[in-house]
Amino acid sequence: MDANKTICQANENQTEGADREALREIIFGYAKRFGLICGICCAAPLDAERVVLKDSRTPFVVGDVIKRTDPQKSLRGAKCAVVAGLGSSGLKRLVESEEIAEDEPYGELSSLAVLEDYHAVLKKHLRRLADLLSSRKAFKFKILVDGGALNERALAIRAGLGFSAKNGSVVSPEFGPDWHIGCLLLDIDLTGANKNGICKPDAELNFNPSETNAKAGCPPDCRLCADACPTGALTSEDPLRCVSYLTQKDGELTEAEQEAIGAQLYGCDICRRVCPHSKGNIFKTTLVRLSGLTEIDAAGFDRRFGKTAANWKGAETIKRNARAVLRNWGRRAERFDR
Repeated sequence: MDANKTICQANENQTEGADREALREIIFGYAKRFGLICGICCAAPLDAERVVLKDSRTPFVVGDVIKRTDPQKSLRGAKCAVVAGLGSSGLKRLVESEEIAEDEPYGELSSLAVLEDYHAVLKKHLRRLADLLSSRKAFKFKILVDGGALNERALAIRAGLGFSAKNGSVVSPEFGPDWHIGCLLLDIDLTGANKNGICKPDAELNFNPSETNAKAGCPPDCRLCADACPTGALTSEDPLRCVSYLTQKDGELTEAEQEAIGAQLYGCDICRRVCPHSKGNIFKTTLVRLSGLTEIDAAGFDRRFGKTAANWKGAETIKRNARAVLRNWGRRAERFDR
């Protein structure tokens, strides 16, 4: 009886192992087909990241450190995370740089406002992937793309997709800092032994963008991003001084904040543009006329930016920023050297 039980248990384990490998093949096959990078890691709490986030002022995320670091708060019973990366080069360009006449006021758009919305693209990929997996096995799942709760960047590092750079980006070998992260939390365990199915102890990982040791992946003496940052946000380690944040924050900008955004109408790519790991010209400068943006309405905004990642802030934010840039142009035109 005991021998039969042992044989049955062995057969069951073999079946579970075969199912796991079949599901993993679906995941990595899908990623390869659509040009994604992908890793699978366990869904244990991000204990090391909890220490980093304790005194963090990161905007646009929940303030509850437990929610930021415990996958169970996003999906009860979560056992693993499938982390997918989409390169910016895989996104369609929807807004082109305009020809600007001599002395004509202009502003600059970041990649967030000119490329198709990565949230929608990644969510579509992860939904398709979940459907493919569920055709083989029943499970519960949760799709996360910049959800504001669980720290997806930390999961990408845990899954082996990249390292935390000094500019706060996760840098991958394939895309440098020029990519976006999405997570598929599952209540089944698909972690494996190869490099794309790992779960290193968090103590071996560097989740802190301010770290400057060689283990972080950035050369200790590299200061390109910090020196290029127009507000010193990286040097001061104050994300609330970040130009990208200032162009997206709610409400009116103070006089100092208006001046700080310079020519930036939405977002800022400067720290990633100068990164030596950056690939290609994804972060090339996109210039647009200010005329028409200072009074843009909801319909006009939707036509120009509705399918970009700038869509979540709406016309009022772009209008506010355009007026600030126009004032900057009048006061300090020398800042906007082309």
